[in-house]
Amino acid sequence: MWKWFEPTGCASPPSSRSKKSKTTKSPWRQTWSTLSDLHNYCEEDSATGSVGTQGRLCNRTSPHVDGCDLMCCGRGYNTHQYTKVWQCNCKFHWCCFVKCNTCSERTEVFTCK
Repeated sequence: MWKWFEPTGCASPPSSRSKKSKTTKSPWRQTWSTLSDLHNYCEEDSATGSVGTQGRLCNRTSPHVDGCDLMCCGRGYNTHQYTKVWQCNCKFHWCCFVKCNTCSERTEVFTCK
């Protein structure tokens, strides 16, 4: 199967140019590649330097490329739960100490299998 790629980051040539050289080539060349030539970024590949997506953070609710369904390449994801604890609502009392409450928040993080 063939897939068409257009160069990105190229602007259209300005229309104000009066003459074009006959030897000038257009920056808009056709680039063809077979799908088998494309790299599979789901798996680790030391030849290309790809680390794959295993262990990468993903968004469980996103339908986009950051979502666990796409990013984890159908392998599923792990759910990690942790509790973040910190001092909050601190008040300075005269003289001379600070009194704080302890706040906490339970968080879930998702990583690709």
